[in-house]
Amino acid sequence: MPGNPSRLRGRRAEAFVAVAGPAMNLLIAIACVVLFAGWNVLIASPVGANFPDHVRSNVQDVFWAGALLNVVLILFNMIPIPPLDGSKIVADFSPGYARLFDGPQGQYLGLGLFIAMWLFGFGKLFEIAAMIVRSAITVLMMPFV
Repeated sequence: MPGNPSRLRGRRAEAFVAVAGPAMNLLIAIACVVLFAGWNVLIASPVGANFPDHVRSNVQDVFWAGALLNVVLILFNMIPIPPLDGSKIVADFSPGYARLFDGPQGQYLGLGLFIAMWLFGFGKLFEIAAMIVRSAITVLMMPFV
């Protein structure tokens, strides 16, 4: 999301702007995990017996997908490769990193790293995200098991 640099105040203002998107993804992921766990508690209760099976599974799928996709977006956006938010955060704290990608060949380096990450590492993001979401749901469900 483009921002107006003239409106930024402070030395680390660009890093704060860059972290806003992943922070929102984190809040949505937390909400989906809590709703998933709450839904599981509800369908395990006597009230949950009144819901048809397709409703039970579809609601679970929606909350699972919401949590998983938002965690993937957090992990993806925090990779320090331009134009992702992680690169803006690292560049704000490391002038050498910023100069590396601001140079004449920097855009090609960024593009090459981005393509390599997309081809070879993007699938791992889903595995890591699924592990994080499963762990969070397990922790939330512990008092009810």
